Amino acid sequence: MGVQLIMTVLSIVAFAACLSAARGNLEPNNAVGIRTAATLSSGKAWKSAHRAACGILAVVVVAQLGGIAAAATTHLSVDMRYVSLGLILVGLTIATITAQIAAMKTARTANTHPVR
Repeated sequence: MGVQLIMTVLSIVAFAACLSAARGNLEPNNAVGIRTAATLSSGKAWKSAHRAACGILAVVVVAQLGGIAAAATTHLSVDMRYVSLGLILVGLTIATITAQIAAMKTARTANTHPVR
């Protein structure tokens, strides 16, 4: 249960950072956030990417909390540490891919429609 709780806390921290970036409170940087060439190409791409990833990370957090509740109230034969780790890895992978696609679309739009 302790490992799952730690992973859930990490999921919540990742979601909070993503939400902060999506709202514009966390500027593009080299330390925190989804850092790819596309997401770092502009502030608009940064926000768009993190906005796209936030929904997926929210699902991961809810699933983690549901897993903790299920583990606490039932006697599951499944080791919840592995389920928790799998949720985080799959969720972060899907969130990163979704964010990359959104950032690339935003960057492409910005390049084809320059501000005058």
